[in-house]
Amino acid sequence: MTKKQEYLFIIGLLILIFPFFALILFVHPQGDDFFFAIKVNELGIFPFVKDMYMNWSGRYASMFLGAMNPWKNESLLFFRLYLLAFQGVFIISLFYLFKQFAINLGTNKVMIFTLFFYLIFLHTIPNLFQFLYYYPSVSAYQIGASAQLIFISLFIASLYNYITNNIYLTLSIILTIFIIGLNELFIIPLGCLSILFILIKNKQSKSIKYEMIILSIIIIFSLVVVLAPGNYQRIQCYSNNISISSALLLSAKSFVSILGYYLQSITFILSSLLFVFILKNQITIGNIRRIDISRKQLFFSFFISLIILVILLFPAIYSLKCNPLLKVMNHLAFYFFFIWFSNLYLLSNYYSYDSRPLTPTLFIKVLAISILISIFSSAYITNYDKHWNKTIFFNGNYMKVNYTLFFQAKTYDKEITERYDFFSRTKSNLQRTIIIKALTFQPDILVEMPCNNTKSDYIPNNMFLREKQYYKIDTIYCIKND
Repeated sequence: MTKKQEYLFIIGLLILIFPFFALILFVHPQGDDFFFAIKVNELGIFPFVKDMYMNWSGRYASMFLGAMNPWKNESLLFFRLYLLAFQGVFIISLFYLFKQFAINLGTNKVMIFTLFFYLIFLHTIPNLFQFLYYYPSVSAYQIGASAQLIFISLFIASLYNYITNNIYLTLSIILTIFIIGLNELFIIPLGCLSILFILIKNKQSKSIKYEMIILSIIIIFSLVVVLAPGNYQRIQCYSNNISISSALLLSAKSFVSILGYYLQSITFILSSLLFVFILKNQITIGNIRRIDISRKQLFFSFFISLIILVILLFPAIYSLKCNPLLKVMNHLAFYFFFIWFSNLYLLSNYYSYDSRPLTPTLFIKVLAISILISIFSSAYITNYDKHWNKTIFFNGNYMKVNYTLFFQAKTYDKEITERYDFFSRTKSNLQRTIIIKALTFQPDILVEMPCNNTKSDYIPNNMFLREKQYYKIDTIYCIKND
């Protein structure tokens, strides 16, 4: 592939990804955005983090990022720029991870691979709103995902002496403290990664003292998060009783749901095949790092991956005594996606012997074109935005994003801006009860809780709980009809 062709591929992929970024220009604060604004303006940033730690949640890093939400200053521009920056961090973390495996691949080829992987990930993730456009969720789950990718990259870089051990240790400790403080659900994956790093170093007869230090930090700050006084108060809000076995069963059921969700996606299946064929070729010719792995080790990796994914949501389900929320299912989907492709990488290594013929380039091109067609086509996949237990016919995230961007976003942006302006005037006029019209469009990708999905003329005012608190309004009625 020539340099010109590489640049054309990069430009083409950026054009395909552009609609996901363009929708950020139409995002507005909602739900917990208003809660963070209220509490931070009342208490200040660090007193707010302390208050939440003592009275609601031990997620000190998540609360700090929430406190930095630009909406506390009613800055819509910076609110959107923050979300855009978070996406940039995720792409950079992906690129840095893939760069560790590229021995003789140029930067352009790694970027092509990164953008393609990112496109497939966005197209197939269960709830795009929670991952890209809802600040409280993005600043915890997505930033945590990015930080973990960097955490893995640092280990690989130190393993092959790309960075010094001191830099590796310092940055890993900082990342560990930060990641665990974002959400207690990151404890299990981070602990598993740390143990994996120890096993890898031990197999290569290298010193594991740095990994042991990192594991100790994980344990210490896990206790800081889990034993926070606020956690116990939050748990009291969930009164349902649930046994350990029931929580494990629900956790396993969540994994099966995600497994079914992805295996019903034509794009995901085709991308998996393309991933294996390209990796096998590139490993064979020496462009991508080879890992010697036996059949026994390969099956062991599959088995351990299955166990981790099954128990991943157990802490959340058992402590909160309920089925996982959509943003938590995104959390599971992220790990499933990356563990799946990590095992495919190991599988590619197992089958990439020098004596085996390379996969024909024509076959790879046909597969890539088929993936592109599938992105623009419809497929049967579970729609978590509507009903978790039903399968419906819809166009996937990419077509939903484009439809929202070109046919709904502008009207939504105009009407929600007018609504918030009206709320502001009401606040200054001390008006306690108001009636508003439902929005013309309430796309799932941009709205956390659509308020016109009811058969009644009036939509319950509890849909606007945080807005009422922020704008000091007692009652908000949303009427469907003129």
